[in-house]
Amino acid sequence: TTTFDGSGGKGMSMKTTDEKGQVTTFNAGNGSPQNLPSWLPVYPGGTVQGTYDTTSNDGRSAAFTVSTKDSTDKVLEYYEAQLKSAGLKTEKSTFSTNGQNGGTVTGKSDDAKREASVIISSNTDGTQAVVTFQEKK
Repeated sequence: TTTFDGSGGKGMSMKTTDEKGQVTTFNAGNGSPQNLPSWLPVYPGGTVQGTYDTTSNDGRSAAFTVSTKDSTDKVLEYYEAQLKSAGLKTEKSTFSTNGQNGGTVTGKSDDAKREASVIISSNTDGTQAVVTFQEKK
């Protein structure tokens, strides 16, 4: 069975239950993501512009986009520090092209049960970060 709810005004929610009773949920819309893991917060002072979140018996995958007036370097450093302090092994790369700066920081736990990727870019309005993560059971 599948139920769909778009009445919240900030997005939509869909819940599916299969013949074995396994439940998968999917949420999408605007506003801050709900129940983020402590190891991956929204950038301080940033504005969340969209979210995606799905949960199943295997775990959870989610993504959100956050914008800020801070520099790409500051946002990259923040997320790299968050991932490192959570015990994830990180990799970081940066780029600068046509006057725009950006980069990527990724992190993965030794047991591969937690991983995250943050893609950061600049534009005339500031900096935007697309944050995705997975937590496996």
